[in-house]
Formats: sequence, structure tokens, C-alpha cells
Amino acid sequence: MNRPWLIWSVLGACALLIVGAMAWSTNKAIQLEQQQALAESEAELGERIRMSLSRMDAAAAGFLILENQRPLHHYEAFFEPEDLLTNQFQVVGKGFVFQPSPLLPELPEFVRMHFEIDPVTGKVTSPQVPAGNEWDYAEQSGLKRDYLAGNKRELEVLRGLLAQSSGSSLAAGGTKLDLLCRVCARVDEALVTRNWSWNAPDPLTVRQKEQDVAEARANNEAIKSEQFTKDLALIEKQKRAELYQESSQRAVPKVQTLQNFLPQRAKPSASSSRVAGIEVESDSRQLETGELADKEEGRRQIAQRRRAIAVGQEEGGVAQEESREVGGVSKLVELAADITPFHPIWLGEDLFIVREVAVADSLRYQAVWLHAEALADHLLGASKHSLPEAALEPILEISEAAPAGVLDAKFDELSNDPLSLVTLPWRLRAGEDPVAADIGWSPLRISLMAGWGTLLLALLASAVLMRGVMKLSDRRATFVSSVTHELRTPLTTFHLYSDMLAEGMVKEEKRQKEYLTTMRREAERLNHLVENVLSYSRVERGSARAEHQKITLQGLIDRMSSRLDERTSKEAAELEVVSAADSEEVEIDTDLTAVEQIVFNLVDNACKYGLREGASQVIRLRTSKTGRMARIEVSDQGGGISRSDVKKLFRPFHKSARDAAHSKPGVGLGLALCRRLARELGGDLTLDNREGEGACFVLELPVAT
Repeated sequence: MNRPWLIWSVLGACALLIVGAMAWSTNKAIQLEQQQALAESEAELGERIRMSLSRMDAAAAGFLILENQRPLHHYEAFFEPEDLLTNQFQVVGKGFVFQPSPLLPELPEFVRMHFEIDPVTGKVTSPQVPAGNEWDYAEQSGLKRDYLAGNKRELEVLRGLLAQSSGSSLAAGGTKLDLLCRVCARVDEALVTRNWSWNAPDPLTVRQKEQDVAEARANNEAIKSEQFTKDLALIEKQKRAELYQESSQRAVPKVQTLQNFLPQRAKPSASSSRVAGIEVESDSRQLETGELADKEEGRRQIAQRRRAIAVGQEEGGVAQEESREVGGVSKLVELAADITPFHPIWLGEDLFIVREVAVADSLRYQAVWLHAEALADHLLGASKHSLPEAALEPILEISEAAPAGVLDAKFDELSNDPLSLVTLPWRLRAGEDPVAADIGWSPLRISLMAGWGTLLLALLASAVLMRGVMKLSDRRATFVSSVTHELRTPLTTFHLYSDMLAEGMVKEEKRQKEYLTTMRREAERLNHLVENVLSYSRVERGSARAEHQKITLQGLIDRMSSRLDERTSKEAAELEVVSAADSEEVEIDTDLTAVEQIVFNLVDNACKYGLREGASQVIRLRTSKTGRMARIEVSDQGGGISRSDVKKLFRPFHKSARDAAHSKPGVGLGLALCRRLARELGGDLTLDNREGEGACFVLELPVAT
């Protein structure tokens, strides 16, 4: 190959492209695996958040349902129970029996105070703080003075808090008491128009999210999108809201009206009805959808209720008097009440739940002042195993931060927040971020590692193969050049001398004999060359057949000595054979032909390269025994072998065409062939180099057992 650098450059470029593509694929695969691990961590965290929200809402729902179940007269320290009958089934009139409120003896857990607001007078009262003679009755009932005094101080703190300026446009610059009442009224109006609870997701939005989740699962994209986790949380929130509403409706009894007990009165005309001079127009037009009809009906009910309450004293006692006796028969006298569910409201850092109560001719607000921190700790305790670092953040959007006219929008924004509770105005903060688990030696990474190992081995094998091919090509070129040169010289001699002899140009018998001797020497040279090439070829193909025979080391030397003497005598040199005392009877089991070829090649090389003019013309052959090996050493008195040539000494065809042209005959195959043959026989051929003192080659053969 004339341009090996070009071949190596192309091979290197291909290797770089393959390694680059593999590196890019590996990087992308690891990134996808890490993203998948992070997505799984996010999904796991989302599941824990949903479980925590469900537990918190369940804990808060029990508390809110209990408060919603309380009758309105429990907000009086002592109230006149109605619907009492004697053993003769006679109605006990009001004023004869009084009963202490269940809220008077003790405060429920997480409750700081129950209280009631008269929106007309702004008076704030509490069932835990009796007024007037009721204080004495409470003490006579066994309540401690310290308990009552503490409640009274709390009531004063509450009144001071509600008397503070609200600073909100919703209360038109009024106090926090005005804000509390106004927010409760605004919440009721907004919920009627929405026809849904204050923090429940919009059903239309939830249905769309359910479709998105189903589509993501069908496309196997469930863990690839952060939006998927949010959609699941919103769907779960809607389920919690439905469960809370269903539980509340079952737990809180429906309000009984007086329709069955009051005397039938003339019904108002279809066009309008009039209460205390306030005219309420009936809506004669038909609404197009059921949802709009519900909203319109809710608005009409609120307007009618508040206008009827504005009538005040004009017809206040009529219904009660008529209900007591109809046709001379006593009836139950519990008045109809319109009570809204409790709604949570933040006033600064204080949490309240408030409801609007409309009874006959009066409108008032009943509220509960809560221990916000204790309640929050209780809710967080329900999820401490799932989210130990979680915290609750107050949602202020439905109170002071909600100006008039935007409450519906605030409700819509809150309802679609997947991290907010559906019962109380808190938003959950997980307190931790999703962290991908340590992947370690995953199957993907093991596969990638195996792929990289295979790729590197393939590239290394390709490089070794290419190097071998290039070396083989170089050796072939060197062999062709050397053999061509080695063949040209004797062939030329044969052609020249044979022509001269055939034409009778050489008359002298002595000259004829010299020419014939030269031709025989060249023939031997050719025979030796061909024999080496054929032997090396057989060894390379593994087709060489060894015929082992047992012979003593001395007998082997005696067998080869005549041929070796003949070779050295041609160079006017002497072959000196030295046998160690312990080697004469050493027996070896080997291929005699191969050993003879090895030793002859060594002696031939010594004759060609190891004889110097002016020095002793002696080739020494020495035999010995070392352990289980028999040694045959061939040394000369030449200049030795330079260190630069030692490494390539046993390489086949290492002799270039230039060396072959300017040195002794040969193609550089003898030593390579000798070492291969020696190793095939179970021994080895090494160089005991002594530069400047001649070369010494050592042939080791195994001793026969």
C-alpha cells in the first residue's frame, strides 16, 4: 500500500463518526431515563399531595358539617325551645321553658368563639357570654366564673377586631364587621350564580381534563407531562368537593317550611306580588337552559328574601299568630328559616366561618371565630406521614382582596387551583421538590455499557485487522522484491554460463569446471531459498506434518556435521563442535528434518554475516542440557547484531530490497522460519546478544521422557 496514512485517516474518520453517533445516542438515552425518573418522582409526589389533600378535607369536613348542623337558636346562651308538648299533647307556650345552649358550657375544639351579628344594629353577641340575669343562671348551672370571664374578654377582643377599619372597597370604607357581613352576602350571591360550592372545580373544566387524562394514558404519555399530574389533582379535587357536598346535604337536615301549618292566604297574582309596599316582578319569560334557570331562580330568591325582610315589623307577627291555632287546634310553632351553609373568610390573620340566617322578619349572621394555627396543625397532622415538610398557606382572595364585581372570577380562579382545599381557605405547599431516585446500574445503562464495550472491541479489532493487512501487504511487497532479486542473480548466472558452455565458448577444462561449480552453488542457493519459502508456507497454513523420532543429542550433531562442514568450508571457515559432559547421552524426541533445517539456517547465517576479515573464521556449535530442555547454541565471531535490529530480527521478510541488493543473499525469512519451527516442536529459538562479540542463537528442544 503506497499511502497507509490515507487508509488510517479514512478509518479514523469512520471511527469518529461511529463513536460520535453512539455518544449522542447514549447521551439522549440517559437524558430520557433521567427525565423518566424525574417524572416518576413528580407523579409520586403528586400522588402524596392528592392523598394529603383528601385526608385534610376529610378532617375539615367533619368539623364543618358539625357546625352546619347546629340550629340557629344554639347561638343564644339561653333559648326558648319550641315544639314542646305536655303529657296531654298540649303545646307549651313560649316564656315558660328556657334551655341553655349546648355551646355555653364549653368551646368545641379549634373554636375560639361562636358569635352572632345583627346587621341593623351592629351588635355582636356570643352564646358563650351570657348577658344580664343569664350570667347568674349560667353560674347556677355549674359554670365557673373564670371560664365565663375569659369568654367575655375574648368577646371584647372580637368586638375590637371587628370594629377596626377594613380598608376594603367591598365594605365601602366601613369596619371589618361590615366587611364580614358584606363578604358573606357577596359569597351567597356568587355561589347562587355559579350554582356550585365556593371552591369546587367547574364541572365543564373537569370533564375536559378527564378527556385529556384519558388521551394521555392512551398515548402512553402519562408520566411525560407535568400537566398530567395537575389534571389528575384537579379531577381528584372535584371528587372531594362532590363527596363533601353529598356528606353535607345528608348530615344537615333540610329546613321545614310552614306551608303545611299556616292558613292558606290569597296567592299573589301572576304578574306581581307586593310585600309592605315593595313590588317583586315575576319573570314571565322562559329561560333557555336549566343552568340559567337555576341561576335566575337563585337571584330571585335572594331578592325576595331580602325585600321581605325589609318589610320589618309590618307583618312580623302575623304568621306566628296564625300558626299557633288553626281551627281551634294547636299546631307546632317552629318558624321557617333560610340558612346558608358556613363559608370561610379571612380577616387579616384571623379565620372565620360565617352564614346568613333569615327567619321571618329578621336577617342576621352567625359566625365562628377559629383557632387558625391549631386547626392548620391538626390538618397537617393528618398528612405528616405523606408530606412531613408540608405547610398550609392562607387563601385571602375571597375576603379583603376581593373587591365588588370580581368575586365570580376569584371563585373560578380558586376552583381550578389543584392545591387548595375544598373545605377551608388554605393552599397546600408540599415543602419538597421532586427528586429523581438514584438510577444506578439500570438495564438501560448496562445495555449501553455492553454496547460501548462491543463497539470499542469492534474498532480495536478493525484497527488490528487493518494493521495486519497493511503489514501483510508490506511483507508481500518485500517478499516479491527480495525473491525477485534472489531469483534474478542465479537465473542470470545459469543463462550466461549455460549459453557459454553450450556454444563451446569455454575451451579450457578448468574454466568449464569453475562454471559448473558456480552453477551448482547457485542451484543450491535456489534450492535453499525455495525450501525455506515452502516450509514457512506450510507452517503458516498449519499443514506441516512432524515425524518425531528419538535420538541422542550427540547423534543429532553427528548426523548434521557433514552438511554443516561443507557449508562452512565454502566460506573458508571452520566448524567447532563443543559438547557439554552431561549432554552426550541426552535423548530428544523431535522431528529431525525440522531440527536439521533450523541448525543449517543458523550456520548459514553465521557464514554469511558472522565472519569478519582479520578475525578468527570459526563457527562454534555447542550442546548442553538445562533442566528439561536440550540446548544447541550457534555462535560466531562477527560484529554482533545492533539493538535497533534485535526487535525485528525474527520478523519474516524484514530484509528490504535495498538490503538484499547490497548485502549477502537472502530474503529475511530464515530466522522467522526457524523460530516458528522451534516452537512447533515444543521449544524456542532466542538470541543471546553480545554486541561487538558476535551473535549467539540458542535452540531449545524438550528432552524425551
